[in-house]
Amino acid sequence: MKRFSFIAPALLVLSLAGCIFDHDDSGDRLRAERYFPLKENTSWTYRDTYGNGLEGTSTLAITGKKTQEGHEYAVFCVEGTETENYFRIENNVVYVYMGNTAALPLPENSQRRRAAMPAFVMSAGEHEWPYFDFSAKIGDTWEIYRDKLSLVDAVTDVVITGKLTTGAVEVESGSYGDCAIFAITTVRETVYSDNRPARNEKNTVTWWLARDIGLVKQTQEIQSGDNPPEIIESELLYYSVPF
Repeated sequence: MKRFSFIAPALLVLSLAGCIFDHDDSGDRLRAERYFPLKENTSWTYRDTYGNGLEGTSTLAITGKKTQEGHEYAVFCVEGTETENYFRIENNVVYVYMGNTAALPLPENSQRRRAAMPAFVMSAGEHEWPYFDFSAKIGDTWEIYRDKLSLVDAVTDVVITGKLTTGAVEVESGSYGDCAIFAITTVRETVYSDNRPARNEKNTVTWWLARDIGLVKQTQEIQSGDNPPEIIESELLYYSVPF
């Protein structure tokens, strides 16, 4: 799973005193539209830091709309790559459409990382599912996706879960006190038909989504077997959201 001038810096800094969580009419739910903008020509530029000490920047932009299977999606593209995903909002849930092919991490030697892109694997034939559930109870964990993938010499169980919390974060572009924080965890266990040991992988992507801005920080922790975890971090440098 995988894949990014401008407004005055003063507009990027939100004072904690002025940050109030935005709820829907029921008064007890965060509004997805306020935390996950889908307006065309919105863009975000991030500083990406990799576990090997390398750094880079990436820019994510909403370039248009696309209809898939009767639904209209906003198209998210990473500049300079062919990477794109599709997102839409319905009933306070952000849905992602990945197409018919498996979505896997970019090669580790790629400097165009997956900032603001979902990290998971899906079997062929699956198209979309709920990714960010803004109606979830804060602090609870829910299941997003589960599947068993049969390969020639192995079977892989895949489970994706989500957890919603709220809080503040400080990054290069400023301090954001109104964040909806989603931790999306993918666990894969592969059992081989021969004598090879089972392979366990865990990938947790945490998204800090600020009101009226979108993704301001993302961390990705990749754990494969007994190897030390790889940690990738993206922090917002600047953004442009049309009004």
